[in-house]
Amino acid sequence: MSFMHRTSPPDGAAWAAHIREHGYLLVPALLDAATLAAGRAAFGEASFADRSLADLRGQGPFEDWAALPPVRACLQDLLGPHRLSALRGRSPRRGHGQQGLHIDDAMAAPHGRYSLINVFFLLDDVDADNGGTRIVPGTHRLHRAPPKDMAQPHSRHKHEIVPSAPAGSLLLFSSHTWHSGTTNHSGRARRIVISQFVHDPGPTRRKKNDSADERTAHPRPPQRVRGLPHADVRAAVVP
Repeated sequence: MSFMHRTSPPDGAAWAAHIREHGYLLVPALLDAATLAAGRAAFGEASFADRSLADLRGQGPFEDWAALPPVRACLQDLLGPHRLSALRGRSPRRGHGQQGLHIDDAMAAPHGRYSLINVFFLLDDVDADNGGTRIVPGTHRLHRAPPKDMAQPHSRHKHEIVPSAPAGSLLLFSSHTWHSGTTNHSGRARRIVISQFVHDPGPTRRKKNDSADERTAHPRPPQRVRGLPHADVRAAVVP
């Protein structure tokens, strides 16, 4: 697999540094045309149970994409030993796709450490018109879910952004970053491969942790966010 529009290999450590700073990172046009075409073909063959979400495990080239060297280097930096925990496809139809702001992991993590990282592979050009992912930069440092009023689909945060990106781009972000899908107003295709990676403590620790999850998960009550600095989307994009 080759990388488009790059004169040197992507730097996974630099990616991780951006995510620590902003909570997310957009990498434009990483996948080449042939790789993108193969992904679109496999995505079209996937079974969408609810017409918007599909399980992509064991299908097409997507698990290979998740093992791309810069992705692996970035995840190693943020998670340490890690494993792929989920691989799904999402493709909201016109008028669908809006979600409330949320996080993907309610467990608090020590500063600078992460328990889950999302890596989205964009199969189509994405923007606010066809339901791009909205992000609230900086909220990963709060380690708590949005308050109830912000978690409603119709609510808007004054610092939220919807990064625009060409097909073949990657969007990576912390599980603690407030985010959501948005409405596909135009009806243009917005196919996204969602891969989620978690810290892997090893077989013995993993079995023990899985059995203890229900007993140890005690997220803090949601609180309002005040005075979040505005983050320029360009500052969190790898040129």
